[in-house]
Amino acid sequence: MTFEPGTETPTTVTVWNEYRHEREDESVAERYPDGIHGTIASIFETADYEVTTTTLLQEEQGVPRPLL
Repeated sequence: MTFEPGTETPTTVTVWNEYRHEREDESVAERYPDGIHGTIASIFETADYEVTTTTLLQEEQGVPRPLL
């Protein structure tokens, strides 16, 4: 299901990432300055999806029950 402009409820997408390689490997950080999760999220955002990004570093490894 995709988001259709004018509908009341947009499709939501959660992009989860460990966010390890971007912090530990300079070449990866250069390619993905906002993390790979940020890059993936931007693709969905340009298509008008409601996007949330989370990472392993966040509380509950970025996946709290309400998000599930």
